[in-house]
Amino acid sequence: MKVKYKHATGALHIGGGRFFYAGETYTVTDEEWEQLQWYEDLEETDDATLENPQIVLDKYTVDELKVMAKEAGIEITASMKKADIVAALEAIEVNAHVEAREGKAAE
Repeated sequence: MKVKYKHATGALHIGGGRFFYAGETYTVTDEEWEQLQWYEDLEETDDATLENPQIVLDKYTVDELKVMAKEAGIEITASMKKADIVAALEAIEVNAHVEAREGKAAE
């Protein structure tokens, strides 16, 4: 089942290091949904167009981007500007996409 954060910007942190970011769709099990359905900011979706959403990182605050970067294993320095963090996150996203395509081609 697919779940998404209802709002156009921001994120929902439900604890345990788990975040739901605006503009992204997440696959959850039925058991997980039983726990998550009580969060008013989350909704179930079956929209196939959200399967692989294009994430628009510019809409996030610097603090939100720093959290995403940390979760992605990117080292953030004090001198990095918002554009630098966005570029680093987009590079990871592009690399993941290329790796996924190459993995499918090898099968």
